[in-house]
Amino acid sequence: MRRFLALLQNELIKTSKRKIIIIMSILLAVTILLTGWLAKLAQSDSGYYWYLTEEDIEQRINNAKSNCEHMEKQLKEEAKQKQDSIEPSEKHKGDDTQKEVLKTIAAPVSKMPAEDSADKVMPDMEKSTFNVLMEWQYNLNELYMYQTMKEKGLLSMEGYLYEAINQQAYLQSIKTVAKSEYVLEEYTQYCEYELKNAEQELTLLDTAVQSEKYADYVAWKIFDVKTMAGISEEDIKRGVEELELRLKIDPEGNYYRDYSLTEMLNTITTKKNALEEGVVKDSASIRYGQKLTKGEREKLSNEIAVLNHAIENGTFDPTIGEIASDFMMSLGCMLIALTVIILASSSVSQEMATGSIKSLIIAPCKRWKIFIAKLSSLVMLGLGGIVIVWLSALLGRLIFFGLSDAVPYVYAVSGKAHTIPYVLYTLFYLLVEYVTIMGYVVFAFMLSTVTRSTAVSTGISIGVYGGGRLVTAIMNNMVKWEMLKFIPFNHLNLSDKLFSYRNLILTNNDMNILNMVFNNGPVTGTLFSVLYLATLLFTMGWIAFDSFTRRDI
Repeated sequence: MRRFLALLQNELIKTSKRKIIIIMSILLAVTILLTGWLAKLAQSDSGYYWYLTEEDIEQRINNAKSNCEHMEKQLKEEAKQKQDSIEPSEKHKGDDTQKEVLKTIAAPVSKMPAEDSADKVMPDMEKSTFNVLMEWQYNLNELYMYQTMKEKGLLSMEGYLYEAINQQAYLQSIKTVAKSEYVLEEYTQYCEYELKNAEQELTLLDTAVQSEKYADYVAWKIFDVKTMAGISEEDIKRGVEELELRLKIDPEGNYYRDYSLTEMLNTITTKKNALEEGVVKDSASIRYGQKLTKGEREKLSNEIAVLNHAIENGTFDPTIGEIASDFMMSLGCMLIALTVIILASSSVSQEMATGSIKSLIIAPCKRWKIFIAKLSSLVMLGLGGIVIVWLSALLGRLIFFGLSDAVPYVYAVSGKAHTIPYVLYTLFYLLVEYVTIMGYVVFAFMLSTVTRSTAVSTGISIGVYGGGRLVTAIMNNMVKWEMLKFIPFNHLNLSDKLFSYRNLILTNNDMNILNMVFNNGPVTGTLFSVLYLATLLFTMGWIAFDSFTRRDI
């Protein structure tokens, strides 16, 4: 045992003396901290809103007024031209109003075939008048909106108040044009849907704009959902429930434009509906529309519990620190993997090429101990690298973002949510990721032992590491063969399986989209993947062991 420990120490010292370890360690720390610094800079751009100045609003009001005056003048000229074009025998009809004259048109818009349009069936004069009416209505909309924004002192073109003002101005502009003396019947039909509930809708909008309360805005949205044409009672019920839940979660409307919350609410609604109906609602699943199994029901119940926990605790929106930490850990794991793969690729082959391994062979130590010592040194160095990644990621987060908003990992058992502290979760997550890295390391070590060529083992190992999962992802997204579950790369996502609730929260993370693409393979259980990887590691290790102990050196 003492000889083995001495041999292991010798291998660790020999490996760690190499310049690549120093270079990669420095590069690792610098890259992780640099990533955090860049993310901190990007934080200043997050939550961007389109703001105007008072001068901008005043200028837009004047432009809209000028355009409206121009449109009205043009409508008057066209009305007069239409009046003059009437036959003398019909002149007496012109005494009614210009409105009655302009309403004589070829075909109502509401009765047109779907492939036709107003431009195709209207006579030139009516077509011109209709277009001018539309332009007039647009400018009235702009005028009313900016006038209200000026009165309210609102400079941001984001948020629920802006949307309420915009919709209020839209309905007011439609009513103004519809009641004007220039209106065409086709214009009224064109806006028939908006005009149907305009009075009641404007009352709710006026209340929301005057009070500036999010609750009043939601009351208008609920009315809008209930009066929406073409949707089922079930869809209306779901829409109202989502709005009421949103108001409960966010009574002040601070997250009005937060698409993470919207996405999470939609996800909860979909999962609840799937449980109620007892069928798979995930459109990405090959079992879509089929009856839920007991396991699928339990999984849905747990996912709903996790999502509700995130909503109740306000952790539904990943912070820039959360996303940066996730990226830092991923980058760190990649650098550690490349470092240890390079070391493993030359661990045996380089010593054989230089002949330095003969000094070990002639020593009073069995070959299997030398083999175990070499492999153990690689495992320990990689494990040390993972600890460095963990500490560097925590340090980067602490320096640039602080740990006050660090979100613990949330999981659920039997429909009840539980948490793991952030610091422990990140450590467990990186350790599971290291199991994946070890698959590549053992593969590189096996090639180094079997081929006895550093160039071959390094080239193949790096190629497999860089392109293996990409090629497998392409295959998984092109074909759905059952045999694909025996491809090793489909089991190198243990972290996503053991921490399966992680991606429920990181909904607006670009890395999550990549995970969905790369993990779109055959559905296999966690236990199957663990056993598969264990068998694979043992097989590759045995091949390397057999080659090292049996072949001449």
